[in-house]
Amino acid sequence: MGRHRREADTTELLSGMAARVAENAPEGWRRAWASVHRDENSARSSGMQYELADGELRDGGVDLFKEAGALFFATKPWPDHLAVELAVEPSGEFEAITSRSLIRTQHQPDRLLLVLKPDVLPAEPGNEQEGPADPTFAGDPDEAVRLLQEYLRLRAEIFDDGEEEEELPPPLDEATRAELMAGLDVALPPDLVALYGVADGDDGEDLNIFDTHSWTGLEFVADHPHHRHDGDWTDDPLTVAAFEAIPPGKVRRSMSRDGWIVIGVNGDGDFLAVDMDPGPAGRPGQVIIIGGEYEGAPVYVADSVTTLLRRQVEALERGDYEFDHGRLFVDADTPRKWEYLESLSWNADDHGGSLTGMPGEVQRVTAWKADGIDLEPARHAPLLRDVVLRGQGAPDLSPLRDASLESLTLELGSIDPTPLSGHPTLRNLTIRSQSPVDVAVLPTLPRLQGLDLARAEVTDMAPVARLEGLLLLSLTYEQWARLWELGAELPSLAAVALGGNPTPNQIDEWTNHFTGTLPKDHEKHTGRYEIRL
Repeated sequence: MGRHRREADTTELLSGMAARVAENAPEGWRRAWASVHRDENSARSSGMQYELADGELRDGGVDLFKEAGALFFATKPWPDHLAVELAVEPSGEFEAITSRSLIRTQHQPDRLLLVLKPDVLPAEPGNEQEGPADPTFAGDPDEAVRLLQEYLRLRAEIFDDGEEEEELPPPLDEATRAELMAGLDVALPPDLVALYGVADGDDGEDLNIFDTHSWTGLEFVADHPHHRHDGDWTDDPLTVAAFEAIPPGKVRRSMSRDGWIVIGVNGDGDFLAVDMDPGPAGRPGQVIIIGGEYEGAPVYVADSVTTLLRRQVEALERGDYEFDHGRLFVDADTPRKWEYLESLSWNADDHGGSLTGMPGEVQRVTAWKADGIDLEPARHAPLLRDVVLRGQGAPDLSPLRDASLESLTLELGSIDPTPLSGHPTLRNLTIRSQSPVDVAVLPTLPRLQGLDLARAEVTDMAPVARLEGLLLLSLTYEQWARLWELGAELPSLAAVALGGNPTPNQIDEWTNHFTGTLPKDHEKHTGRYEIRL
């Protein structure tokens, strides 16, 4: 199939999408916009809006996923993703952009993202933390072996006489173990090495030697040492930074690290790992949980595999276990995901719109009805990193100046960001306001890397033009145009975003400004749709 035939097929599919938008339009509409993002596995819409004769914008609810899927699979070769931006007129005309370069992400579907420097990402907080003050291993090889044997003996006593005897896989020979461990980027802790000298994991059966996690064999560890989270700009890295593990300072604040070596896995996709690159208060060889439901929040479990086994033995001796379908579950006080993750967040709406009584380990605060909220308790929240405030009021932001905040989202009736002046840790700021906002404070924020003003009426763009070190900037087309008029270059930008309801021509101009020439996978389409009465 030639290019002209492909273009004809694309135009026909877009025409069908435009017709469906028009069919569902409200009385008196004068134009409509629709955005759909599709990949091989799913589709999502950032929304649809109709502009009425009086200028009112009304949301629409037409499902265009089927058409977007047909358009995606008609694109050869199949792209990783496809963004469709559609503008529809009542006259029967439509314009559209189809692009593999522009992205509407799951985290921020209301804006178009264009990545300029894929390899430039915000530094993870864990990279800025010091190494361990105590670099010695807390585990003991001989004690670990003794505890494993005791654990198996206690299990054998608990099971009925009729149960089949539990056996661990025999260890690999010494030379093979040495070869496999030599291939790892970091050395395993001595207590774990000693355990692999006794058994080669638990064969992934129902023993779950490490609490609810099976113990992986050494060959698996060598072949799959890391649970990698190779993030990119589509993950919204400035607002989805890793939480601080509890107790603070034990584990580096990262999504993944080369020093986290997976040694166990459970049915939920959570990984047990030994941490050979701990934080300032940690010890090498400590045990953590990562991945699965713990994504973004590494969990500190124990200072060593030895300690973890000791807890297992002590739990059996106390009788803290239960049977379920022939399996033995041991309650060894390992952190459970739901309780742990809930303890890190505070929803003010669930507490009478207040932060009073907020525990010290809280790291994220949300308030969907922030009118009149008193933020004073935030001054005394040592781990607070992320705050989201929404409402019609204009709360005093002064207490946030003294919080170790890294990401702040303000969606309020009126916003005065002046009290944030000089904030030493704020990396990401989103301002959405129904009233004009003075952003003169922005150049005083030394660590600001992400800024979203696309839903704010900014009185003066000059402070934005003076920002240094900014990696991500999200504006409307009109705001970008004002910034370009000031001659702003902002060479540090690694990704840019376009909010609002831009026309296809504006999307083209905006994309071209940053790329110099439109990418080959970025195409503009015009045509007519059948007006169905």
